[in-house]
Parts: sequence; structure tokens; C-alpha cells
Amino acid sequence: MEHREVIMYTEIGCFVLCVSGWILMCSTMPTEYWNYSTVDGIVLTTANYFSNLWKDCISDSTGVSDCKEFPSLLGLDMYIHVCRALVITGIILGFFGAVLALVGMKCTKIGGSDITNARITFAAGMNYIISGTSLGFNLYKGTRMPRTFPKPCPPARSISQKN
Repeated sequence: MEHREVIMYTEIGCFVLCVSGWILMCSTMPTEYWNYSTVDGIVLTTANYFSNLWKDCISDSTGVSDCKEFPSLLGLDMYIHVCRALVITGIILGFFGAVLALVGMKCTKIGGSDITNARITFAAGMNYIISGTSLGFNLYKGTRMPRTFPKPCPPARSISQKN
């Protein structure tokens, strides 16, 4: 294989990996179960609490679920605003990164000269890096949410404690 063919196949492989990552990032936004908690101490009924970036839900053992969207943007915690913004920014930047990478690849003759293709490919790489970093910062949501999620069972109290 020639050097040019190796570069072309490497670009195609990287493009497929980046688009696959972008698709996975898009699939995380509508996921309902960012946080999940269950109460199954009662004999006949079980309550399941779950939450994501857009709403809080509860379902019981009969399968009936009741979801409540967040009523006001101003009443939410700041980390939810940050996570929403990071997910949407990551998806938008990943889309533009895919378009720029497709234009700047050596196997497509859309970009023009080699220097122009290199600049377009560099811009695509920067978009992908910022997009991936924004999703990485979204891990903050994963560490913050369990601490703020309502605990369905109150902590155990000893008999010696007074009401």
C-alpha cells in the first residue's frame, strides 16, 4: 500500500469512529433513566423514581407512570442548566465536525487544495475535541445527581432518639 492510501484509510476509519461517537452522544440526550431509585419495602406496591435532564417521573408496580416536566427554567439547579447546555453544544459541534471532516478528507475532492483540506480537517478535529470535552464535563451531572436525588426512605432512627 502506498502512503497516500494508508492516510486515506486512516481518515475514513477516524471519520466513522467520530460519527459513531456523535450518534452515541445524541442517544444520551433523550434517555429517561439518568437516575433511578426504587422503593420495594411495601408488600403490594413498589414505587420507581427516575429522572433525566428534562423531567422527573414516578411509576408504580402496576406500570402506571406519572411524569412531571420541570416547570420553570429559573427554578432549576445550576448543574442541570450546565448539563443541558453541554449536551446540546456537544451535539451541535459534533454535527459541524462531521460535515467539516467529510469535506476535508483526502478521498473527497470537495475541499480544494491539500492545504485547504488540512485546515478544514483541523477545524473538524477541533470541533470533535470540544464536543467530546463537553460530554466529558457532563460527567459532573453523573456525580452530582445522586447527592441531590430525593431519598425515598428516611434514614433509620434508633429508639433512643426523640421525635
